[in-house]
Amino acid sequence: MNITTLKKIGILFIPIIAISVLLVLVLSLISPKTSAEQIKKEIIKIDNLITNKATIDPGFKSSYPTIEDYEVEFKEIFQLGIGAIPQLMESIENKTVKNQAFNISAIWYLISAEDALGRYNGGEYSKDPDSGRPIYFVKIIREKIAELPTEIEKIATSDMTTEEKIKAVNKYGMLAMPIIADRIDAGEKYWEEYVALQVFDSSIEKRFEIIKSFKTLEDLSVKSKKNKVSKDFDAKEWLKKNNEDIMLLKKIY
Repeated sequence: MNITTLKKIGILFIPIIAISVLLVLVLSLISPKTSAEQIKKEIIKIDNLITNKATIDPGFKSSYPTIEDYEVEFKEIFQLGIGAIPQLMESIENKTVKNQAFNISAIWYLISAEDALGRYNGGEYSKDPDSGRPIYFVKIIREKIAELPTEIEKIATSDMTTEEKIKAVNKYGMLAMPIIADRIDAGEKYWEEYVALQVFDSSIEKRFEIIKSFKTLEDLSVKSKKNKVSKDFDAKEWLKKNNEDIMLLKKIY
């Protein structure tokens, strides 16, 4: 094979290489910002950070930490977004983390629900042998998730006022976001207020500071949340920017 022939073959391959490079770039742009596997790795990393500080007994009922206890670590969880909720739950179910109590608190903060965790079962612990432990709260959350589609459909199609509907769904917090996002896409614009009451601000840092300021379940009521929503918050824009995150959370249903 002479040099001229080699040059011709090289010229033929240039477009193929260029297309291949372009394809890789396009795929990298349209792929999710944070995959489930990446989130799993981050959760393990955060768990190791906590373990290096002080191990929290996952079986002790009063050991659920607050943002004040582990602010840096909770802030890292917030950076992962609501798409981390399914992975946090699985980390407890599969026992892949040592500090399960921290992960339950992380779920609580991410959900930001008025009837969070302990009140999901009517405020009383059941006779379940795991009562009060992290795995018990995961069971309760899964029960609420199972009823979400039916309950929200009932609320949305009822003769309640818009304010009453939003108040009724507020007890689910961020868990309801994928369903609410679908309803907004279908033209039910009034649910944008619900999105605002769960997100507060487009900035993750500002939302973290708002959640950090909440001390009681009453702070998570609709009345209290309204005072925290940023004036320039755009619900539709937030939903668009956080679509991948919402899709990750949707897998929990």
